[in-house]
Amino acid sequence: MNKETGSVAMEYALIITAIAVAIFATVFTFGEELKAFFENVQNTIFS
Repeated sequence: MNKETGSVAMEYALIITAIAVAIFATVFTFGEELKAFFENVQNTIFS
């Protein structure tokens, strides 16, 4: 492996980490609203 391959792998790791942090922050911030929304959809479908 050369330096360039290691750099590319590190860049991909940083991108994946940033995406994971963004997903976690979104779920943490909007989790209750999303839960209520999907429960409302479920109740509408099955009633």
